[in-house]
Amino acid sequence: MTNPLTGPLAGFLTRAREANTSAPREVATEKRVSVGKQPEPQSDFRDAHTYSVHVSSNSRSPAGPVEAPNPVVPEWRRPVRRLWFEICLSWRFIGGDASSMLLPPMLFTSAAWRSLGGDWKDLLESEGAALGYFWLALYLFCISNQTTGIAEDSLNKPHRPLVTGKISLRGAFLRWWCVFALYMALGVLLGIPEWTALWAAMTVLYNHLGWARRWYGKNLCIAIATFAQLAAAWEISGPLTKSGWRVIAAIIFLFNLVMSVQDLRDIAGDFENNRRTLPMVIGQWPTRIFAAIGLSILPVAVHYWIFGGTSDISLSLRAYEGLLAAVSWIAAARVLLYRDPASDHRTYLLYTTWYCLLVTSSIAVPP
Repeated sequence: MTNPLTGPLAGFLTRAREANTSAPREVATEKRVSVGKQPEPQSDFRDAHTYSVHVSSNSRSPAGPVEAPNPVVPEWRRPVRRLWFEICLSWRFIGGDASSMLLPPMLFTSAAWRSLGGDWKDLLESEGAALGYFWLALYLFCISNQTTGIAEDSLNKPHRPLVTGKISLRGAFLRWWCVFALYMALGVLLGIPEWTALWAAMTVLYNHLGWARRWYGKNLCIAIATFAQLAAAWEISGPLTKSGWRVIAAIIFLFNLVMSVQDLRDIAGDFENNRRTLPMVIGQWPTRIFAAIGLSILPVAVHYWIFGGTSDISLSLRAYEGLLAAVSWIAAARVLLYRDPASDHRTYLLYTTWYCLLVTSSIAVPP
């Protein structure tokens, strides 16, 4: 027979044991929280990266310090970092064209400085202004070109920022308007608004109104834009003289004579976007033969048009003329012998090197 006191007694003993075992835990917990100085939590996480709840060394939490969420600082509070990002981003846009559209006009500014007889202070001021002006001019052109040719760049130039997703299309358009405003303002400040407006107009015609889709419209835009670029480069240093006009005309003719070299590297993308460049119209081999012939006779034209008018027949000047001829003939050979897209791109870079040397010849031989 079951003892009637057994049930209540057993329940009482069980509750007593639970109370005895749980009491130390509660005391220890209370002690753990009370020991040590516990800082007030930050009310604004924008200025506090992390904070920790400090406890005594003998009761450290195995999970470690408690960290606050890492704050997101607005970009406007980091102007230097933002400016550096924009400079690097602009270089991603213009880097591939710097050898043909940034360096040559800066060299031509130096040629104008020498022709006009300025001092070294004038040279530094002119080159500083030229760097900012032509950087913006090229940036304006490249944003327009790349926002209208994303599909083509995905085949020919997959490293460009719009293809890789570095920025959005909307962000590119916003930057275009900002660069346009800065470029026009700088052109007015430097006293060359007509050349600035002409470059901007050729940028719109070339990229947005479809002139680049036909080889004759493309070459015409490039010729006019080159004229605007070189005229602006000269007038950054001083007034444009008669001899300056002659040199600009010679450079434009010689540089654009074999401009079809640049189209040989982009045939796949041009076909995808239905562009009618010269290789697409007359074929690759006729274009290569035409470019090779043009590059072969360029040294003769340079000799009579650029160097022929000078009485200086020094050995150093003839060596410079020989360097121009060598670069031109090597490019002519490469056009015929190396015919894959990567090789055509290197040939084009060699051609732009020749262009830089041609512009520099205006320094070696003052107009």
